[in-house]
Order: sequence, then C-alpha cells, then structure tokens
Amino acid sequence: MRSVIILICSMLLATLAMAQDAKVTLKASKSEVAVGEQFRIILSADVNGNGDISVPREFQIISQMSGSSTKIFNGQHSFEVTRTYVVIANAKGEFTIPAATWTYNGKTAKSNSLKIKVVEGAGTPPNQQQQQYYDPFGSFFGTPQQQPQTPSSEKHFGMFATSKREVYVGEPVILSGKVYFDGQIVDIADFEPYKIDLMAHKTDLRSDKVNISVGREDYGGKTYQTVPLFEDLIIPQQAGAYTFTPFSIKVGYQRGFFDRGYKLIKSNEPSITVLPLPKGVPSGFDGAVGTFKVDVKYDAKAQMQAGDVFGITVKIEGTGNVHLLKALELNLPEGLVLYGDPKVENKVKISRKGGQGTIAYDFIVQVVKGGEFNFKPLEFAYFNPELKRYEQVNVPDLKFEATGELISEQKAAELAQIQEEEKVSSQVWKSITLGLLGLLFLFGLIYFLRKNSNLFKIKTKKRKVDAHAVALKALGALHSNDAQTLDAVEKIILQFFKDFTSNEKLLVSVVWFEQEASQHKINTEHAQLWRAHFSTIQAMKYANFGQMSSAELIGKTKELVEKTRS
Repeated sequence: MRSVIILICSMLLATLAMAQDAKVTLKASKSEVAVGEQFRIILSADVNGNGDISVPREFQIISQMSGSSTKIFNGQHSFEVTRTYVVIANAKGEFTIPAATWTYNGKTAKSNSLKIKVVEGAGTPPNQQQQQYYDPFGSFFGTPQQQPQTPSSEKHFGMFATSKREVYVGEPVILSGKVYFDGQIVDIADFEPYKIDLMAHKTDLRSDKVNISVGREDYGGKTYQTVPLFEDLIIPQQAGAYTFTPFSIKVGYQRGFFDRGYKLIKSNEPSITVLPLPKGVPSGFDGAVGTFKVDVKYDAKAQMQAGDVFGITVKIEGTGNVHLLKALELNLPEGLVLYGDPKVENKVKISRKGGQGTIAYDFIVQVVKGGEFNFKPLEFAYFNPELKRYEQVNVPDLKFEATGELISEQKAAELAQIQEEEKVSSQVWKSITLGLLGLLFLFGLIYFLRKNSNLFKIKTKKRKVDAHAVALKALGALHSNDAQTLDAVEKIILQFFKDFTSNEKLLVSVVWFEQEASQHKINTEHAQLWRAHFSTIQAMKYANFGQMSSAELIGKTKELVEKTRS
C-alpha cells in the first residue's frame, strides 16, 4: 500500500513539474582549481527532462552520473533531476562553462553560465587517471571519493563516503551514508549507525531529521532507488589512522506481488588519516584551523588621562572550526585594565564546510596609570590545511600617551571600607539623636496633656487627717445663736465622714447608715446613733419636727464624734 502511495505521489509530482516553467541551475564544486585537479559540474532541474553541458576543449569529462529525488516535507513536494560530471582541467587560464539547455514537455529552458579559474598545480595528467571517483552527495561538498568496487550485478548495497581521506587535526570532514536498491523501496527499519574510536566534534547537517526521501540514481549502468541516511560533519581532535565500522539497515521492498520483504544492507568501511598539526607553532595560535580574517579597530585618543576608557573591537571571520574557538583574550600592559566583560556577537553557522561566519568582540579598556603605550593587544594565527602551513594575522599596534594615576584597587577597597564605616556610624548617631528627640517630644506631650486634660492628670494620695479633731474644732467654732447652725452642723457631719472614711464620693443618708456604715469601719451601735441623729437633723430642716436648740444640736454632734473615735 505504501509503495502505491509513493508511486502515485511521484507521478503526480512529475505531472505538476512538467506543467510549470523549469528552473535549471548550473554549479561547480570549486570556482578555482589546479591543472590536473578533479572537480564537479552539476546540472540540476526541477522538472523531468533531458539536458547536457558543453565544456571548453581544455577540459575533459572523465565520468558522469544522473539521478532524481522526490521530497515531501510538511505537505510540500519538491522534485529534482541532477546530472553530475567529474571534470579535469588540462591548462591554466580563466574559462567559461556556457549555459546548458534543458528540454522538457516540448519546451526548453536554459541555465546560468559558470566561470572557472585554473591555476598551476600538481594535479595528475588526464592520461594517468586510473581511478574513477564517486561522491553520493557530490552536489553538496568536498573532494570526490573513490568509487567502491561494487559488482554491476549487485541489487542492493550501502555507500559510506567521506569527503576527505586525509585531514589535519581540527579540519572538518563530512561523512555521508546512502542506500542503493534495485527495486521499489517501501520501508526502512532497524538502522544501526556507524562507530569510530575517534575524539571529534560531531554535527548532524540534515535539515530534516525525521522524514526520509526516496530518489533515483544511475550507477554502474543500472538505475537504483536511493535513500540518504545521514550526513555528519566531524572535526577530529586527535591524530591517527581510523576505520569506521559499517552502518546497517533493513530495507522493505517490493519487486512484484509475491516478491516482497526486508533485506539487511551493510555499507563499506571507509577510513581516514588524521594528521597532527606541524611543528613550529607561531605565537597567537590557539587551535584555529581553516581560513580566517581578523579586523581590529581602536577608538583610543592620542592623549588620555587616568580614568579614561576606550574601545577595542575585534571581528574574526572564518571557515573551518571557527565555532570551536576559545573565547578571545587581550594582552594588556601594566597601566591598562579591562572595564567589565566584553560584548560578544556570534554569527557562526554550521555548514558542509564546517563553521562559517563571524565572531565580534567589543572590549572596553580603562587607563589606570599614565605612560607611553605602544603594543599589540592580541595576536592571532591559524593553520591553513589547503596550503599546509600556519598563517599569522597582522594586527596593528595601539599607540597613545596617558597621564595621571588612579588609586590601586587595594587602596580603593580601604577607602570604601572607611566610607562604609563612617556611613554606618553616622546612621547610628542619627538614630540615637532621633530617638532622644522622640523621647523629649513624648515627655513634652505628656506634660502638656497633664496640664490641659483631666484624662492625664495623676491623682495624688490625699494626706490622712484627724477627722475627729477637725470636726470637733469646727463644732467648737459654731455659736449656738447662729441662725445657720443647722446647715453648718450638717456640713460638718458630711465632711467628718469624708475625712474619716477617705471616700470622696460618700453621701451620708439614713440609707447609708443602714446599708454601708459597716463597710467604713463604723460600729453598729454608733451607726444607729448617727442614723437617729441624722434623721433628727433632716426632720428639723425639712419638716420642722423634733426641734432642739442649737446648743443641744452642737453638743449631741460632739458627743457622737467622740463615740465614733472610741
């Protein structure tokens, strides 16, 4: 069922492709080659058809391959037909590969043209070519590889290729794996990846790591269905000779109604040699391998003074292992220090050529001590694997004069400590002062409220007096012929009991004598006498009853006061 769906999609896509205008592209694996060096020219189109290239007479086509692929990703279909030509140049000069013509569905389309520069080199002359090279991902990368000796009768096999057989430590190399099958591929399963005992940084270069695409390629005079399985970029970190274990995978196929099933396919076992970097490492080399350019700019003034700051901008542009470089550090002489961490802008992407892009550093430097400065703030060197030599980057000198001197960090720390202690002491004294002022304010407020509000007045204990003596003296001062004697005696009695009981709220009455006299330490007998005497006074005052003379009233009152004392 799955094979039918793939076939229908392929036919539908091919029909749609034929109905549209063709996009034809001509590209080369290199724009500059040496005499005798192999390179590839790839003709591709997005519709099914036929086409060919023509090359100058100084070029020789030593082999050619064709293939097609269909991809379905997120519901989007794409189709591509490729013709790959392995070419060798026999003379130096600048040459043009003319535009190719592609014929499809009764129409024609043309590609772009190419310019190839051929320089002197140590390439092998055409008449000495004894090996044919093949790269299953030839349209994408690197130097072509030797074609495995696979019998033309082989119905299925795995192709494991490396973009280079020999690399230096730190030089990128690409590993690619693809399955070739003579029949209809309907499924793949149980993929067992390759292994190698090599310390290396590895990056998966596939843009789509989930979906697979089935294509068609001509190989050894036969047409195969192909499935690319992996494409890895590795950067070796140790020298030596290494052999990869083969990858294996089960391919589900269908060659007929009864001829279906799964085949276990194993690949070849390629090997690479990792060369150590040459001796004579220059200063400033910190593992950079590839091709690099370094741009350094300064914004320092010719005359500066201690405390001033200026910028140093470093932009590193490269291809190779630029994504693995260590963070850049400056070499600053005495009198200059870094002002904070640098601002770093990384615009490096991983491609089939390794890391590609730029890393920009913005350093801020501060002058802490005057003097004449003439130095290189950094050195940078890299190893070029193509030229097999180290390259030293020319960094301009930084020149300026500065005056003055900033205090040392230790002295600054001591001053900061003193300032902190003074600050703490000041805060303590400020707190104490505010506390004292608060207390003074509180006492003043209490004093004011006591003077102006009964709520806050503190009552003093009334001095104990001899109630009997006071009452007898007051009674002795009365005159028996005084018309107000009755009221005066009543007041003296009231005052007597207030002094005697120390009760300011006391109100003497008949009821009081009956219910409350015992609570104020008054003898019961005396209380009854006082009750009768007080009743007589009330009768004389309000009812004109029980009359007695003023002398008798005074005398009777004195007698009761004396009895109360006893």
